[in-house]
Amino acid sequence: MLNYCPCKTHCRTTGRACGFLLVLKWGLIREKFASLVTDSLRGKWLENAGYKVDMLEFIDESHTPKNLLIRAVKSTGKNKKNDKNDKECTLTVNHVTEIKNVNSFIDRAKQNDYKIDNVVLNLENKNYEDIEMLYDISEKYNLTIKADYNSMNLNDFVSMRETLNYYKDLISQRKLSPLEKATYGYDIVKSFVYRESEEKSESREISKIIKTGNIVCVGYSQLYVQLMKEIGINGSSFSTTVPIDERDYGHQR
Repeated sequence: MLNYCPCKTHCRTTGRACGFLLVLKWGLIREKFASLVTDSLRGKWLENAGYKVDMLEFIDESHTPKNLLIRAVKSTGKNKKNDKNDKECTLTVNHVTEIKNVNSFIDRAKQNDYKIDNVVLNLENKNYEDIEMLYDISEKYNLTIKADYNSMNLNDFVSMRETLNYYKDLISQRKLSPLEKATYGYDIVKSFVYRESEEKSESREISKIIKTGNIVCVGYSQLYVQLMKEIGINGSSFSTTVPIDERDYGHQR
Protein backbone atom coordinates (compact mmCIF):
# COMPACT_ATOMS: atom_id res chain seq x y z
CA MET A 1 0.00 0.00 0.00
CA LEU A 2 1.16 3.53 -0.81
CA ASN A 3 0.06 6.61 1.16
CA TYR A 4 1.21 9.78 -0.54
CA CYS A 5 0.56 13.38 0.55
CA PRO A 6 1.63 15.88 -2.15
CA CYS A 7 2.85 19.04 -0.48
CA LYS A 8 4.14 21.25 -3.29
CA THR A 9 3.10 21.75 -6.87
CA HIS A 10 5.06 24.13 -9.04
CA CYS A 11 3.16 25.68 -11.92
CA ARG A 12 4.89 26.66 -15.12
CA THR A 13 3.05 28.57 -17.83
CA THR A 14 4.02 29.50 -21.35
CA GLY A 15 2.62 31.88 -23.88
CA ARG A 16 0.43 29.11 -25.30
CA ALA A 17 -2.50 29.02 -22.90
CA CYS A 18 -5.06 28.27 -25.65
CA GLY A 19 -8.38 27.16 -24.12
CA PHE A 20 -7.04 27.56 -20.56
CA LEU A 21 -6.37 31.31 -20.88
CA LEU A 22 -9.13 32.20 -18.43
CA VAL A 23 -7.98 29.63 -15.87
CA LEU A 24 -4.32 30.65 -16.14
CA LYS A 25 -4.97 34.37 -15.95
CA TRP A 26 -4.84 34.67 -12.12
CA GLY A 27 -2.01 33.20 -10.13
CA LEU A 28 -4.06 31.78 -7.24
CA ILE A 29 -6.49 29.95 -9.54
CA ARG A 30 -3.58 28.83 -11.69
CA GLU A 31 -1.88 27.19 -8.68
CA LYS A 32 -5.06 25.40 -7.55
CA PHE A 33 -5.79 24.23 -11.08
CA ALA A 34 -2.25 22.92 -11.53
CA SER A 35 -2.48 21.06 -8.22
CA LEU A 36 -5.76 19.33 -9.19
CA VAL A 37 -4.48 18.34 -12.62
CA THR A 38 -1.19 17.03 -11.21
CA ASP A 39 -2.88 14.92 -8.53
CA SER A 40 -5.34 13.55 -11.09
CA LEU A 41 -2.44 12.50 -13.30
CA ARG A 42 -0.71 10.87 -10.32
CA GLY A 43 -3.85 8.86 -9.61
CA LYS A 44 -4.20 7.80 -13.24
CA TRP A 45 -0.56 6.73 -13.49
CA LEU A 46 -0.95 4.61 -10.35
CA GLU A 47 -4.07 2.97 -11.80
CA ASN A 48 -2.20 2.20 -15.00
CA ALA A 49 0.51 0.58 -12.86
CA GLY A 50 -2.06 -1.78 -11.32
CA TYR A 51 -3.04 0.10 -8.16
CA LYS A 52 -6.53 0.73 -6.80
CA VAL A 53 -6.52 4.46 -6.05
CA ASP A 54 -8.54 6.55 -3.57
CA MET A 55 -8.32 10.31 -3.00
CA LEU A 56 -8.97 11.28 0.64
CA GLU A 57 -8.83 14.35 2.90
CA PHE A 58 -6.55 13.31 5.75
CA ILE A 59 -6.73 16.54 7.81
CA ASP A 60 -9.05 19.52 8.13
CA GLU A 61 -8.44 22.23 5.54
CA SER A 62 -8.16 24.83 8.34
CA HIS A 63 -4.78 23.33 9.25
CA THR A 64 -3.37 23.18 5.72
CA PRO A 65 -4.79 23.46 2.20
CA LYS A 66 -2.48 20.57 1.22
CA ASN A 67 -4.79 18.02 2.83
CA LEU A 68 -5.03 15.46 0.03
CA LEU A 69 -4.00 11.86 0.68
CA ILE A 70 -3.52 9.56 -2.31
CA ARG A 71 -3.99 6.00 -1.14
CA ALA A 72 -2.98 3.27 -3.57
CA VAL A 73 -3.26 -0.47 -3.03
CA LYS A 74 -1.50 -2.81 -5.43
CA SER A 75 -3.92 -5.21 -7.11
CA THR A 76 -2.85 -8.85 -6.98
CA GLY A 77 -3.39 -11.53 -9.58
CA LYS A 78 -5.78 -13.22 -7.16
CA ASN A 79 -7.99 -10.13 -6.93
CA LYS A 80 -8.07 -9.80 -10.70
CA LYS A 81 -9.08 -13.41 -10.97
CA ASN A 82 -11.95 -12.88 -8.56
CA ASP A 83 -13.03 -9.79 -10.49
CA LYS A 84 -13.41 -11.95 -13.58
CA ASN A 85 -15.44 -14.54 -11.75
CA ASP A 86 -17.75 -11.90 -10.27
CA LYS A 87 -18.74 -10.51 -13.67
CA GLU A 88 -21.08 -12.06 -16.17
CA CYS A 89 -19.24 -12.23 -19.48
CA THR A 90 -20.46 -12.34 -23.05
CA LEU A 91 -18.26 -14.33 -25.42
CA THR A 92 -18.53 -13.28 -29.07
CA VAL A 93 -17.15 -15.64 -31.70
CA ASN A 94 -16.64 -14.44 -35.27
CA HIS A 95 -15.80 -16.24 -38.52
CA VAL A 96 -17.28 -19.58 -37.46
CA THR A 97 -16.53 -22.18 -40.13
CA GLU A 98 -17.62 -25.18 -38.05
CA ILE A 99 -19.83 -25.16 -34.97
CA LYS A 100 -17.57 -27.62 -33.17
CA ASN A 101 -14.81 -24.99 -33.12
CA VAL A 102 -16.93 -22.77 -30.85
CA ASN A 103 -16.40 -25.08 -27.88
CA SER A 104 -12.63 -24.55 -28.01
CA PHE A 105 -13.14 -20.77 -27.70
CA ILE A 106 -15.45 -21.26 -24.73
CA ASP A 107 -12.99 -23.64 -23.04
CA ARG A 108 -10.15 -21.17 -23.56
CA ALA A 109 -12.14 -18.38 -21.92
CA LYS A 110 -12.96 -20.64 -18.97
CA GLN A 111 -9.29 -21.51 -18.54
CA ASN A 112 -8.65 -17.78 -18.13
CA ASP A 113 -11.21 -17.77 -15.29
CA TYR A 114 -13.98 -15.94 -17.11
CA LYS A 115 -17.55 -16.76 -16.14
CA ILE A 116 -19.34 -17.19 -19.46
CA ASP A 117 -23.09 -16.56 -19.34
CA ASN A 118 -23.85 -15.33 -22.84
CA VAL A 119 -22.52 -16.55 -26.18
CA VAL A 120 -22.94 -14.58 -29.41
CA LEU A 121 -22.09 -16.37 -32.64
CA ASN A 122 -21.59 -14.44 -35.86
CA LEU A 123 -22.50 -17.14 -38.39
CA GLU A 124 -22.68 -17.12 -42.13
CA ASN A 125 -26.10 -17.69 -43.61
CA LYS A 126 -25.11 -21.08 -44.95
CA ASN A 127 -25.65 -24.74 -44.26
CA TYR A 128 -23.58 -26.04 -41.33
CA GLU A 129 -23.12 -29.81 -41.29
CA ASP A 130 -22.79 -29.80 -37.49
CA ILE A 131 -25.65 -27.37 -36.82
CA GLU A 132 -27.09 -29.73 -34.19
CA MET A 133 -24.19 -28.80 -31.90
CA LEU A 134 -25.80 -25.39 -31.45
CA TYR A 135 -28.43 -27.03 -29.25
CA ASP A 136 -25.72 -28.27 -26.87
CA ILE A 137 -24.35 -24.73 -26.57
CA SER A 138 -27.81 -23.24 -26.01
CA GLU A 139 -28.45 -25.63 -23.11
CA LYS A 140 -25.45 -24.23 -21.23
CA TYR A 141 -25.47 -20.54 -22.21
CA ASN A 142 -27.78 -17.76 -23.36
CA LEU A 143 -27.17 -18.11 -27.09
CA THR A 144 -27.69 -15.35 -29.66
CA ILE A 145 -26.98 -15.88 -33.33
CA LYS A 146 -26.16 -13.12 -35.79
CA ALA A 147 -26.39 -13.84 -39.50
CA ASP A 148 -26.21 -11.16 -42.18
CA TYR A 149 -26.06 -8.56 -39.37
CA ASN A 150 -29.44 -9.69 -38.00
CA SER A 151 -29.84 -11.13 -34.50
CA MET A 152 -32.04 -14.17 -33.93
CA ASN A 153 -32.53 -17.05 -31.56
CA LEU A 154 -31.47 -20.62 -32.30
CA ASN A 155 -34.91 -21.87 -33.41
CA ASP A 156 -35.31 -19.02 -35.90
CA PHE A 157 -31.86 -19.64 -37.36
CA VAL A 158 -32.47 -23.38 -37.74
CA SER A 159 -35.91 -22.78 -39.27
CA MET A 160 -34.42 -20.29 -41.74
CA ARG A 161 -31.69 -22.73 -42.76
CA GLU A 162 -34.13 -25.64 -43.16
CA THR A 163 -36.39 -23.52 -45.38
CA LEU A 164 -33.54 -22.23 -47.54
CA ASN A 165 -32.10 -25.75 -47.86
CA TYR A 166 -35.53 -27.00 -48.96
CA TYR A 167 -35.81 -24.33 -51.67
CA LYS A 168 -32.22 -24.95 -52.72
CA ASP A 169 -32.85 -28.69 -53.16
CA LEU A 170 -36.10 -27.96 -54.96
CA ILE A 171 -34.22 -25.97 -57.61
CA SER A 172 -31.01 -28.03 -57.74
CA GLN A 173 -32.69 -31.40 -58.27
CA ARG A 174 -34.08 -30.19 -61.60
CA LYS A 175 -31.89 -30.05 -64.69
CA LEU A 176 -32.20 -26.33 -65.33
CA SER A 177 -30.00 -23.73 -66.99
CA PRO A 178 -28.78 -20.81 -64.83
CA LEU A 179 -31.50 -18.59 -66.34
CA GLU A 180 -34.17 -21.20 -65.61
CA LYS A 181 -32.87 -21.59 -62.04
CA ALA A 182 -33.04 -17.82 -61.54
CA THR A 183 -36.59 -17.76 -62.93
CA TYR A 184 -37.66 -20.69 -60.76
CA GLY A 185 -36.20 -19.00 -57.69
CA TYR A 186 -38.04 -15.80 -58.59
CA ASP A 187 -41.32 -17.72 -58.74
CA ILE A 188 -40.66 -19.20 -55.27
CA VAL A 189 -40.00 -15.78 -53.74
CA LYS A 190 -42.98 -14.26 -55.58
CA SER A 191 -45.26 -16.86 -53.98
CA PHE A 192 -44.94 -14.95 -50.68
CA VAL A 193 -47.87 -12.53 -50.42
CA TYR A 194 -46.93 -8.86 -49.92
CA ARG A 195 -47.85 -7.89 -46.37
CA GLU A 196 -46.37 -5.17 -44.16
CA SER A 197 -46.01 -5.69 -40.41
CA GLU A 198 -46.05 -3.19 -37.56
CA GLU A 199 -42.53 -4.30 -36.66
CA LYS A 200 -40.61 -3.44 -39.82
CA SER A 201 -37.92 -6.09 -39.36
CA GLU A 202 -40.57 -8.85 -39.49
CA SER A 203 -41.16 -8.19 -43.19
CA ARG A 204 -37.55 -7.40 -44.13
CA GLU A 205 -35.25 -9.94 -42.43
CA ILE A 206 -35.17 -13.43 -43.93
CA SER A 207 -35.50 -15.34 -40.66
CA LYS A 208 -38.54 -13.27 -39.63
CA ILE A 209 -40.13 -13.45 -43.08
CA ILE A 210 -40.02 -17.24 -42.87
CA LYS A 211 -41.37 -17.14 -39.32
CA THR A 212 -44.21 -14.63 -39.83
CA GLY A 213 -44.97 -14.82 -43.57
CA ASN A 214 -44.85 -11.00 -43.78
CA ILE A 215 -42.81 -9.53 -46.62
CA VAL A 216 -42.28 -6.22 -48.45
CA CYS A 217 -39.97 -5.13 -51.26
CA VAL A 218 -36.86 -5.20 -49.08
CA GLY A 219 -37.74 -8.70 -47.94
CA TYR A 220 -38.35 -9.94 -51.50
CA SER A 221 -34.97 -8.56 -52.52
CA GLN A 222 -33.05 -10.03 -49.56
CA LEU A 223 -34.71 -13.44 -49.86
CA TYR A 224 -34.12 -13.67 -53.61
CA VAL A 225 -30.45 -12.66 -53.37
CA GLN A 226 -29.87 -15.23 -50.62
CA LEU A 227 -31.67 -17.99 -52.54
CA MET A 228 -29.56 -17.27 -55.63
CA LYS A 229 -26.43 -17.42 -53.47
CA GLU A 230 -27.53 -20.85 -52.20
CA ILE A 231 -27.60 -22.24 -55.77
CA GLY A 232 -24.36 -20.57 -56.85
CA ILE A 233 -25.66 -17.49 -58.68
CA ASN A 234 -24.23 -14.15 -57.60
CA GLY A 235 -26.73 -11.38 -57.01
CA SER A 236 -27.10 -8.02 -55.31
CA SER A 237 -29.88 -5.67 -54.32
CA PHE A 238 -30.18 -1.92 -54.74
CA SER A 239 -32.39 0.78 -53.32
CA THR A 240 -34.25 3.44 -55.26
CA THR A 241 -37.29 5.70 -54.97
CA VAL A 242 -40.63 5.38 -56.73
CA PRO A 243 -42.81 8.49 -57.30
CA ILE A 244 -46.46 7.87 -56.37
CA ASP A 245 -49.00 10.70 -56.18
CA GLU A 246 -46.29 13.36 -56.14
CA ARG A 247 -44.44 11.59 -53.30
CA ASP A 248 -41.24 9.53 -53.43
CA TYR A 249 -41.35 6.14 -51.72
CA GLY A 250 -38.37 3.99 -50.93
CA HIS A 251 -38.07 0.75 -52.87
CA GLN A 252 -35.55 -2.09 -53.08
CA ARG A 253 -34.97 -4.53 -55.92
